[in-house]
Amino acid sequence: MSKNLEVLAAQLGKLLSQKLDPNQFEVLEVFPVPTQTDRIVRLRAIEDLVQDFDGYLIKIKPKEGVDLLSTGNPTHSKNPGNFVHQPDGKLNIPFLFENAQLLYSSGDYPLARNIYQAIFQTGNRNIEALNGIGLCYEAEGNLEEAKDSYEKSIAYRPNFDAFQHLALIHIQQKNEGMAVELLERALELNPQAVDLRAKIGSILLQLGKITEAKKQFEDAFSTHPRHDKALAGMASCYLAEGNKRLAHDYLVKSLQIELNNPSAIYQLIKCAYEIKTYAKTAQILEKYIQIAPVNTNLLYSLAGLQFHLGRFEEATTTARSILRVSNDHSGAKDLLGMIDHFSSIKA
Repeated sequence: MSKNLEVLAAQLGKLLSQKLDPNQFEVLEVFPVPTQTDRIVRLRAIEDLVQDFDGYLIKIKPKEGVDLLSTGNPTHSKNPGNFVHQPDGKLNIPFLFENAQLLYSSGDYPLARNIYQAIFQTGNRNIEALNGIGLCYEAEGNLEEAKDSYEKSIAYRPNFDAFQHLALIHIQQKNEGMAVELLERALELNPQAVDLRAKIGSILLQLGKITEAKKQFEDAFSTHPRHDKALAGMASCYLAEGNKRLAHDYLVKSLQIELNNPSAIYQLIKCAYEIKTYAKTAQILEKYIQIAPVNTNLLYSLAGLQFHLGRFEEATTTARSILRVSNDHSGAKDLLGMIDHFSSIKA
């Protein structure tokens, strides 16, 4: 069966899905039957399809001069934008790109890749077509084929998307050095890409290149002062250098912008206890606990912070909430004993 017939069948299925009431009908699949095959073969194929099939069987054949996917308009319409083929017989590239993207979004990567390959073979928009092929291979887990497509795209013309996706593949393959080089080349094409700077900073930090990592994070939040990932990255750099006070300050700034960052939360708690600075960490943790799943470790950390701040009544409430979840939590019991002890001394 030709690839064009498969593509047309898939698109016809999508059009039928859009037209039929989804509360009454579900389009399972459209099976094209090529007329070039032997009649017996066609009949057997149809027989296989209808066995144990509960639904409707509809026979559709395009009229002469009408494109199968033209929604009923003849191919010589003044608006050829909805056709696979244009009036001159050439493929309608924008239409094919749109449908390849739809197929990719729906998870039909092989069929989307076939369309991108068909576009590439026409010699039109080669870079976009190769990047589309790479995306499909990447989604299927075929990283070597994806790398090959992105590298070919870059060979046509260096472009941001290919550099970025190629770098992400190298990260997955634990080739961080090459990933940094590729991301830096992407930055040359788009210097304002702050997320990319933060990504480069994170990789450099993993490689132990603290000074270079700090420079990337600084560049990111100097361009975008509220870039929480860059601020958290800078905190990680200071932690690696042993400067826990500055790490604490940057973690606070990051979490005040984006609270839902469990890793930064745990780093902040650790810093707070080590430098004996509790107030801001307690405020942030109280807010975080409202959005996070019940976690006795976090509750215990909060109770300890409240205790160190002299907020004994709140610490008691928090410790008791721990015991309602885990009645044998020794830390919560010990903390309640300490609160009773200090309360009796003050009395």
